[in-house]
Amino acid sequence: MAFKTVKKIFGIMSIICYLLIFVYVLLIVPMLFGLHPVAVYSGSMEPAIEVGSIIYYKEVAFEDIKEGDVVTYILSGEENSTHRVISVDSDKRELTTKGDSNNQADKPISYSKVKGRVAEISEDAIFQIPFLGRYTTFVNNNLWLCAVVFVIIATNVILPYIKIDSLVEEDKDDRFDGGVNSEEIHKE
Repeated sequence: MAFKTVKKIFGIMSIICYLLIFVYVLLIVPMLFGLHPVAVYSGSMEPAIEVGSIIYYKEVAFEDIKEGDVVTYILSGEENSTHRVISVDSDKRELTTKGDSNNQADKPISYSKVKGRVAEISEDAIFQIPFLGRYTTFVNNNLWLCAVVFVIIATNVILPYIKIDSLVEEDKDDRFDGGVNSEEIHKE
């Protein structure tokens, strides 16, 4: 009985793990089309981009960037920023950006720091997946979780093949196959 309960628990945990993996895979599928995911951590672009969302950018030539576009660029080190372009200096190949909810513009940035233009659904709507930025950030910062997911799934795959009689406690009634019991024959 206890073994069956363990199998059920691991079965449920495996389904949850499969769903989490499925969601993560769905988030990276756009990469096949040249789109790169970015988790949004600040509210500088609200209401256009919600905090905790995933957005996608695509690499573009400098000449294809215009005022009003939203771009993702390297702020410092590995830190990214995503803001709206408010002016383009073609001679210096620089962009001036500003977060929609910020009061002042950012310092001009060189095009070499631009990762790409953020994908849009329409002229006034950015393609974003709300809340999943927090999920991907958690997974990326806790890679030990991948090992736990692997163990749960592997255990669920292996459990059906384990048949250890000492682990399975069955009543005699459960094992009775409907035939004549030897004790009954001797009683007659």
